[in-house]
Amino acid sequence: MESTDMVIVPDEEIDFSKTLVGKDPIGPLSKLLWECQQIHAAKDVDPLVRMFMSQNAAASAWHLTDWIWVRCPPERLDDLRAAVRCKGDQFSDFASAVREASLDVAICRQLATAGKHVSVKRGEMKNLSIEVEHNEDKNQSSVWICLDGKRSSDNDVYAGALRWWIDLYIHVGFPEAQNLLRALGQRTKG
Repeated sequence: MESTDMVIVPDEEIDFSKTLVGKDPIGPLSKLLWECQQIHAAKDVDPLVRMFMSQNAAASAWHLTDWIWVRCPPERLDDLRAAVRCKGDQFSDFASAVREASLDVAICRQLATAGKHVSVKRGEMKNLSIEVEHNEDKNQSSVWICLDGKRSSDNDVYAGALRWWIDLYIHVGFPEAQNLLRALGQRTKG
């Protein structure tokens, strides 16, 4: 099942004792920030481990779609949908609108979904590929995302997705997300 098929209701009760992100609504954003920081700092990492790091960040960046939908205050749900130009009121409408609003998040969705389910049935980005390089001299591995002939560091894509999510979180009433934006700027620049 693709995550856009999930049935999520805005007033759904979340049992945070069953999650690893805590009760803080900014927890999922903090997780993605931490993953970006880990990728940035990765030295002497085996290429396979480096790919796992990238997969985790892609999954976090895409699944923020679920988290913000569920955590959005009911009185701000219309603002959330409007911010991404969502035309419907279902989660699947919102998830589609998020992919249209942020190319970085759309890339993360492709990577997260294909990495778990092997393929993406709807909305596949056929012009997307991944390259993994290992520099023996530096003993350093890199993951590159190639889209339409443009090659970008995976961490640049994840940081771009994080910046986009932080702005959206602030827009719907989580001003404390601003603290993560400052941390992102300080910790992921190389």
